[in-house]
Amino acid sequence: MTTNPYRDEPRNVGTGRPIEVLPGIYELRESLAPGLNVPACWLSLYLLVDPTHETPPVLIDSGWPRSVPTVILPALASLGYSADALMAVINTHNHGDHTFGNVALRDATGCEVWIGEADADGLKGGEFDGEIVPPHTADRKLLPGEELDLAGQVWEVVSLAGHSAGSIGLYNRDRQVLICGDALQA
Repeated sequence: MTTNPYRDEPRNVGTGRPIEVLPGIYELRESLAPGLNVPACWLSLYLLVDPTHETPPVLIDSGWPRSVPTVILPALASLGYSADALMAVINTHNHGDHTFGNVALRDATGCEVWIGEADADGLKGGEFDGEIVPPHTADRKLLPGEELDLAGQVWEVVSLAGHSAGSIGLYNRDRQVLICGDALQA
């Protein structure tokens, strides 16, 4: 009997064990509200990897500061990457559950922080569940229509404004895949 990670009881939340969605696309699950211990509720980070390891991996959304040592770095290692291999984290929008890990991730890996231009000024930092995040800036501001070569594939930046003024998604036309952050929950 096969299992479906989207239907079955949530697994791998906060573990750093990546779930392969499609070849080269992995979901990393983190607790949505770390202090609330709500197992059926998680946020999804995505790791784009080149199976040949010829191009660096890219992370979509960073979660919380604690996500870096408990989820992101172990996931990279399990896929054969060192921390400094990560090229960038791309934030789908500027809400804390998607951006508060940026500073810790940048410190641990040296990666760049990319976000949609309309949300870039919202990287103000803050506090959640006792975790303090300083204000920070984006290394790159993305515009709808831009094409990005990420982990050996072409992804288009698409505007998904609604959940936040500058929500973006990444669309891979060849594979018909959209990574959309919280846009479907808007």
